[in-house]
Amino acid sequence: HDITETNLQSKKIQEQKEEVNGIIENITEGITIFDSKRKYKLFNKAAREMFFDSNQYFDESEVYDSNGEKINLENYPSRRVIAGEKFKNMDLTVKYPDRTLRLDASGIPIYNEKGEFVLGITCFKDMTDYYNQERMLTNRNEFLNRFIYNLEIPVIGISCNELEILKINQKAFDLL
Repeated sequence: HDITETNLQSKKIQEQKEEVNGIIENITEGITIFDSKRKYKLFNKAAREMFFDSNQYFDESEVYDSNGEKINLENYPSRRVIAGEKFKNMDLTVKYPDRTLRLDASGIPIYNEKGEFVLGITCFKDMTDYYNQERMLTNRNEFLNRFIYNLEIPVIGISCNELEILKINQKAFDLL
C-alpha cells in the first residue's frame, strides 16, 4: 500500500495542530479546557499565570462574586459548565494569600452528537488593572471635588450648552 498521501495528511494535521496550540498559548485571556470528570486538558499561558503564579494554586484561594459573597465549590465556573450552564461576564474576585485578582469569566459546555457533555471551556480575562485604575480615578475625583468644595474662593462649574450649574463650592453658595 502506498501511504504517501496518508503521511502527508498526517503531517499537515500535525502542523495545523501546532499552529492552533501556538495561537491558544499566546492569547492574553486565560483559557481552560476540561472533561466531565474535571480533568483539565489545557491551561494556556495566561491561565497558568492567573491560577498558578508565585506557587499559589487556585485551590489555596477564596473566590467571591460581584457582591462580595464567597462562592462555594459547586458554583465555580468549571462546575457550572459541567452542569450545562453557558455564561458570559461573570465577575469574580480571587483572593490568594499574596495577591488578589479581579476576573471576568465566561464558560461554555461542548456536547457530542448524543447530547452528552464532552468538554468544558472557560475563559478568564484579568480585569485587576482596570478596576484598580477605576478606583484610583474615583479617589482622585472625590479628592478634587472635596478640594474645590472647601476652597476659600468661589467656584462654580457651569455647562456650556444649557448654562446650568453643575457644581458649586460652599464659598460660591454663600455668596449667592
